[in-house]
Amino acid sequence: MAHTADRWLLSAAALWLHWLLLTHAGLCPDTSVLSRLPTQCQKFSKVCLDQNVYVLYQNQANPRHELFRSITKLQLRNITVDYYGFGDVWGTHFEHPPPLVRPATGGEETRELAQPQFSRCSIPMVIYSSHLYMYSRFFAHTVTAINMMQQAGVLDNRLSLVLDTFGMKLQPFHSFLLAPFTPFDITTLSHMSSRQLREQPESYSPDGQHTRCFWNLLACQFGGADPQPPAPVGSPLWSTGQAVFQHYKGSLPPIDPEYADSSKLRVLIGVLPRRSRLRAIVNQDQVWSWCLKFKPPQGVQDWNGTACLLHEFGKDLKADLVYSSQADVMIGVHGEGLFNAFFMPLHSSLIEIRPLNFTGHHPNQYMKDMAHGDGDSIFWWGVNVVTPAHSAPGVLELQKRGAPHTWSRERHTFVRLMALQYLLERITLTRTDRSRYQAFRDRHEHYISDALDKLNDTQRHRLLHHVRSSAAQQGGGERRLLLREHVGAQQQQQQQQARVQQLDGQLQSGQLLQQRQLEADHQRRVLTAAVADVLPGVQMQDRQQQQQQQQQQ
Repeated sequence: MAHTADRWLLSAAALWLHWLLLTHAGLCPDTSVLSRLPTQCQKFSKVCLDQNVYVLYQNQANPRHELFRSITKLQLRNITVDYYGFGDVWGTHFEHPPPLVRPATGGEETRELAQPQFSRCSIPMVIYSSHLYMYSRFFAHTVTAINMMQQAGVLDNRLSLVLDTFGMKLQPFHSFLLAPFTPFDITTLSHMSSRQLREQPESYSPDGQHTRCFWNLLACQFGGADPQPPAPVGSPLWSTGQAVFQHYKGSLPPIDPEYADSSKLRVLIGVLPRRSRLRAIVNQDQVWSWCLKFKPPQGVQDWNGTACLLHEFGKDLKADLVYSSQADVMIGVHGEGLFNAFFMPLHSSLIEIRPLNFTGHHPNQYMKDMAHGDGDSIFWWGVNVVTPAHSAPGVLELQKRGAPHTWSRERHTFVRLMALQYLLERITLTRTDRSRYQAFRDRHEHYISDALDKLNDTQRHRLLHHVRSSAAQQGGGERRLLLREHVGAQQQQQQQQARVQQLDGQLQSGQLLQQRQLEADHQRRVLTAAVADVLPGVQMQDRQQQQQQQQQQ
C-alpha cells in the first residue's frame, strides 16, 4: 500500500513539474477567461472522458458525499446530427441526444479512471456542431463563433479543439478551417475518450500524450437554438475567412499569373464535372467563353479585360483558398462551394445561380441573407432559373430517391448568358463601391430571373418564415401555409414563363433572333447530353430491380 502511495506521489509531482515547464513555454491556456464564457459553453472541473462519457470527480457531483449538490447535466439545444458523406438529400439527420454524464465510482474498469491524473495544462473544448458535415454551416456557425469568441477575449487560442462526430471520422475541411485557431491538431471526442495508454504520443494537446482527465474542460454547442456569440467586428463571416487566409497565406500554391493580374476583372466560375450526378452547369464552357469576351457598359473606367477560370471546389482546399482570395467575382450554382466567397477581398461580388423552382426562405437564409447580414462584406447578386427548358433533373429525381424537397436544388442548369451579362455589367459599374451596390439593390437590379425580371422576395419570405414559425407553434397551420406558398410559387413561375414568351415575341432584331436560336439549339444539346449521361445508369438499375422481382416470384 505504501509503495502504491509513493508511486502516486511521484506521478503527481511529475505532472506538476510538467505543468510548470509547459506554462513557462507559453503552451498552457489562460484559465482566467473561463469565468467569462458565453452561454454556448459549459465548464466542467476534474473530469475524465471515457468512451464519449463525462466522468465527474468533484465531491459536489458525488451523491454519497456530504458536499453533494447535483450531477451536472449537459443539455444540447437543437443540435442536428448528420452523417459523413450523406449530405441532406436523404433526410437521415436527427437531433443529438443529451451526452452521458455520471459521477466516478469505486468500480472503474481502467487504471486511468480509478487513479486519475488530471492535466492542469490541457483544456479541451468539446464542440457539438449542428450539421457538422455541411461545410457552409460549419463555417458560419462553428468556426466563425470560435473566431469571434477569441477576438472578444472570452476564449483562449491554446485550447484543444475536439469535435463530437458520433464515432465518424473528420472531413478534411474540419481541420483546415479550425487550424488557425489552435496550435494543436484537431481531434474527435471518440478518439480523445478512447481507452488507450496514457504514454501514447498525441499532438492534440500540449501534454503530447493520450490525456483524457482534466482540471478544466469546456463543452460548447454551435448552430442549434442558441444565438451566435456577440461579434466584436462588423463582418464576422468575412473576418473569419480572412483569418483562415492569413494563416495559410505563406503555404498556398502558385496560380496562373494572368489570373493573378489585379488590373483585370478576375472571375472565378465554380463548377462540377459535366458528368456530375447533381447540380452541374451544363454549358460551363459557354459561360467561360462569354466571360473572356465580356465587354463592360459605358462609364466603366480603367478596363483591362477579364481573367476567367473554371474551378471545382472541394478537391483541393488550398487551391480553393488561393483562387478565391484573388477573385473579384465568383459565379456558381447554390451550394457549399459558394462559402469560399468569404475568402475573397472585401466587397467583392458573388453571383448565385438557383436552379428551377428552388426559391424561398431556405435558399435565402444562406448566401443571400448571410452576406447582407455580414454588413455586405460580399456583394450578393442572384439569378433564379424560371425557364423549364433551361433545367434538367438530377439523378436522384430521375430515380425518385432521397428527400423530394431537395430535388429542385439538385437539378442541372443551363445558365442563360443574357442574365449573367445583365449582372456583370452592374458589377463592373459597382466594383467595391458599397453605395453603388446599395443603389442597385434599391432598384432591385441585383436579383433577377433568367427571363430578366427583377425579383424582390426578401420581405415576403421573412414574413412568411415568421408566420410559418407561429403556425407551427399553434399546431396544424404549417401544412396549409406551405400549400399556399407552393401555390403562390407556381403562380409566380407561370407569370415568369409568360414573361419569357413575351420577351421572345419582342425580339425584332435579326441578329438577336439568330443569337437566341443558336443559344436555344446549344441548350437543347447540352441538356439532352446531361440527361443521357445519367439515364443509362438509372435504366440499368430499373432492369436489375425488375429481374430481382421476377426471380423472387
